[in-house]
Amino acid sequence: MKFLFLPMDGAGHINACVGVANLLKKHQHECIFSVVKTWSAIVEKHGFQTESYSDPSSDGEDPQAKWGKFMREVAFAYKLSPIEQIATLELPAFDDFLKTTQKFDPHFKQLIQRIKPDAILVDFYCAVPSVINSGLPWFYIWSCNPLLAYEQYGGPPAFSGFSKGDDPKAIEEFIKTQAKLFEPLKTKSNEWLRSEGIEPHPTYMHLPSPYLNIYAFPRSIDYVELCPNPEGWIQLNHFVRPSEDSPLGIDEKWLENDQGRKLIYFSLGSMGSADVDLMKRLIGFMSKSSHRFIVSKGPFHDEIELPANMIGAKFLNQIKVLPKVDLVITHGGNNTFIETLYFGKPLIVMPLFGDQHDNGRRVADTKIGKCLYPYKVTEEELLKGIDDILNDNELKNRLARIGEEVRNSNDADRLNEQALKIIAKHNESKTDAK
Repeated sequence: MKFLFLPMDGAGHINACVGVANLLKKHQHECIFSVVKTWSAIVEKHGFQTESYSDPSSDGEDPQAKWGKFMREVAFAYKLSPIEQIATLELPAFDDFLKTTQKFDPHFKQLIQRIKPDAILVDFYCAVPSVINSGLPWFYIWSCNPLLAYEQYGGPPAFSGFSKGDDPKAIEEFIKTQAKLFEPLKTKSNEWLRSEGIEPHPTYMHLPSPYLNIYAFPRSIDYVELCPNPEGWIQLNHFVRPSEDSPLGIDEKWLENDQGRKLIYFSLGSMGSADVDLMKRLIGFMSKSSHRFIVSKGPFHDEIELPANMIGAKFLNQIKVLPKVDLVITHGGNNTFIETLYFGKPLIVMPLFGDQHDNGRRVADTKIGKCLYPYKVTEEELLKGIDDILNDNELKNRLARIGEEVRNSNDADRLNEQALKIIAKHNESKTDAK
């Protein structure tokens, strides 16, 4: 089969789609990506064909520079609570998502007509009319924490950091605040979709697929207390992309000089690391640790100096780094979160925004690590948290089991079976109609 992937312009979405494509590739399917030109080389490294398009707002830039600049401008909002971040982070980001979708939808329409895929996989926060009106089966990829799939079963709202059993009034306040602040943008989105002959979703700016919706989250920590299997969704244990055939990004000899000390990977992601002051604060704390650290310094790497117990670079080959470390300290972005569990590593989540709050809460609720808030955590709390986890053999054994379960899951077979059934049923209905 021929699958066309439409990921958003962002590292998390690109990497998630590469992971899904890799699962389909195992069954000899052809996977083609439509991406902003600056992402083409990264996707092609994984062996996938690209149909790139030009975005004048980011042409010639490092593919992560656009969002790095944006996140630096709004870094003050990282300190705010999830409900306060709706206006400062979510709303301006979704406004950009809508404008971008509207700008490139005509390109997607022409591409779909030319490529003639058997199915389309889309990872956009906004509905894409060219996909919905294509007449082809299309699958929606939700590359974040899966709370969105569980909202219909009484789960808390996505990006809220809430859990089942939390104060209902606080949850309701979050939902009402989000709806009120998004109302003008949602109205604009609704008007556009209706002009394209599409009835919008009553709540979301995207539309769940009537064919199949996909999320990745290890089954052993999924939200099964809310619902065993969300209707219309397929749960995969991981979207882990294959390792790039490139170096780690650091001097590998440094890894050998352990002197009995543990090795820790620290990353706030390409967006979180845009707050250089926060990076310096946490690096200062960890410089007092007896352990060694590998640091992903991010887009403003030249402004960050590392102490003697650390090594790092602008960006690292994370998939190659993770198996070599004893602990991961992460912002909790869903790709890094799942990749950490894929390799069975204990973790400390330091959430900053979006679904990072949800992943941090899930870590705490399922007791697979710690959730520490980066602007509030003290030096003593962070160093103690690191040592507590490194000395917890029961936790390490549990994570090792989770990693083994995730790595040995039959996700590729399950996704392939679902996709082929849907495409076959669609083709049969077309034949019957004739």
